[in-house]
Parts: sequence; C-alpha cells; structure tokens
Amino acid sequence: MTQPRRLAPLGIALLFVAGCLDNDGPAADAGRTDVARQDGAPDGAASTVTVPLTIADYPGASGKLLLAPVSVNGSPTVNVLLDTGSSGLRVLAAALGGTNVTTTTEATLTQFGGEILTGHKASGRLTIGGVTAPGEIDFDLVEKISCIPNDPYCDPATVAKEVEDAGIQGVMGIGLRGGSSGIVSPLPQLGAPLSRGFTLRTGGFGAKTGELVLGAAELPGAATITLKSAGALPGGATAWADDQIQLCYRVNDADTDPPCSEAVLDTGSNLDVIHARNLPPSAITADGLLAPGVTFEVSHADGFTMKLTVGSPITWSLDGILVDDQEAFTILGLGVFFRHDVAFDLGHGKIGLLPR
Repeated sequence: MTQPRRLAPLGIALLFVAGCLDNDGPAADAGRTDVARQDGAPDGAASTVTVPLTIADYPGASGKLLLAPVSVNGSPTVNVLLDTGSSGLRVLAAALGGTNVTTTTEATLTQFGGEILTGHKASGRLTIGGVTAPGEIDFDLVEKISCIPNDPYCDPATVAKEVEDAGIQGVMGIGLRGGSSGIVSPLPQLGAPLSRGFTLRTGGFGAKTGELVLGAAELPGAATITLKSAGALPGGATAWADDQIQLCYRVNDADTDPPCSEAVLDTGSNLDVIHARNLPPSAITADGLLAPGVTFEVSHADGFTMKLTVGSPITWSLDGILVDDQEAFTILGLGVFFRHDVAFDLGHGKIGLLPR
C-alpha cells in the first residue's frame, strides 16, 4: 500500500531497517496514563486518557519528531513516530522482541518519500496509554526497507543509524482516512468513548515532552476546519478526507500562484511543503526554501489563520518551508502543532486549532 502524496523534503525521510533498533523496556512501562471521568462515559470507562509523548530530535539538527509508546500483544515498548500524515500502524518486526502476533500471507508495501517499506499484514491487541483495544488491530509488520529506483537521497545503510539515534521503531499513522488494505488508524478502534477523537499538545518548540489525549475531540475557542467524508473505516466508523483540506497561502503579503491547494496537517514531516509558482528569486534560498525574513500566511475559509516570519537561521520543524512548483499539494508539518493545540473530532469530521 502506498500512502497518498508523501514527500521527503531535501532527502530527509522516515526510514526503518529491521534489527537496527533496541527495545526500550517492558510493555508495563509503555506510557504513564492519566484518566479523567466525565458524565456520559460508560461504566468503568475513562472519558479521556492522556498518553505522554517524547519530542525527539532528528540527527543533524534536521527537525523534531513525536514518539508515542505502544505495545502489541504484551510486547516490549515500541516507540512509534506519531504521524497524522499517514493512516495505519507499521512496526519493525525486530521491535516486537519475539512477541507472537497473527501474521498473514498478504504482502504489504508502503512508500514514504523515496523509501519503500515491505512486510506482511498482521494483527494483534494494541495497548497505548495503559488502554488495550477491545479487538485485534490490523497492522503492517515491516520486514524490509528498499528504495525507489534512481533516488539519490535514499541510502538505507546510512539512514539506519539516523533512525536508531532518533529512537524510531515504527510509525503509528493516525490520519482519519481509510485504505484498501484495511490497515488504518488504531485510534478509532479503541472503543467508546476514546474513539470519538483526540487532541495533540506539544508544549511548543522548546518542549521535550507532549501529550496525546485520547477521547478529547474538541477545543473550546478553537478555529475549526470541517472535513469531507470519505467512506467508512473497518468497523463502520466514518473516514474523513484529512488530506484534502483546502488551504490558501500568501508570501510577503501577496497571494501565491495558485492561491490555494489541497493540504494535510502532518506531524510526520519536519518541513512544510507549499505549492507555489513564480515566486521572486529573492524569496527562495538555493535549497528551495522560503528565505529568512519572508512572511508566510496560511488560511482556511472556516476561519483558521496562521502567519509567521521565517527566521535566520531557518529552523526545521518550525519555519522551514519548502517551495514545490510542480505538485499541487501542501504539507503543513510539525510547525503548526508547535504553535497550536490541535483536536481531531473523529465522529464529526472536524479539526480544531487553538493557538498556544
């Protein structure tokens, strides 16, 4: 399965090599759990569960990433990159520490930038934040990493060390859309009331920890983006086209050409990537990024607006904005999450953004 329109800005991509990472400890250590009861929650069920996140550094000062601790069938802790830009759980086979899972003969293939992850469809009971899903969840058991042909940036041997240093043992895609393989976000499969949505709080760019609040689908006072429905997920929950958000852009207080394009909010990207043609040469660096001092504004018709000035030096995951004049698609990476608390309402198809 190929994830939709995933880019690897300037050659920095998500790479996973089986056997290159050490496990972090037993499943019992897979995340402190804070629970809150509210009226209307079923007997014995917490209305929200807070999962602690680690905000880690990519090697070489190339941005940051969010890591969440999970376990499958009682495995040792698996530190997965928390990724709103893809959908479905993908785990390095070696990270399970020999834990038995149900593995099928169905082959899987996922492309992240120039890298191809191959393995087999598997299933198991996912535990996150001390909560175990009521049934088995399908996931991709990753067994091999390879490169698309003729990609000058893809070198699995080199990136293996970078991935090890970053502590990545898999990817948990929590995007709201579905996929033909049936491997989709685990969060809608956690059962009510946690399956109604989630909120991401990073604490800002300088923070070392953040939190994923399961069951928290709304942020009072937030600007809200309404999504289009996109069929149904396994189990009957609605899928939402969160990779078709229509956003509009201004650079140095002038509309881009074109002024608007489809976009995704992507915690798995260490850069923003915007589609724009014919920008003045002075607005773009030799690497194709918006230059220091340039102002960038993004907005949505529902009322969301974010404006920033690119700093000097440019800081990846904060104000690094790559200009793509070819593909009519935009990625808003971790920068928007460092500036906002973001809530995803899985029941109603809405994203709320509240400035920090």
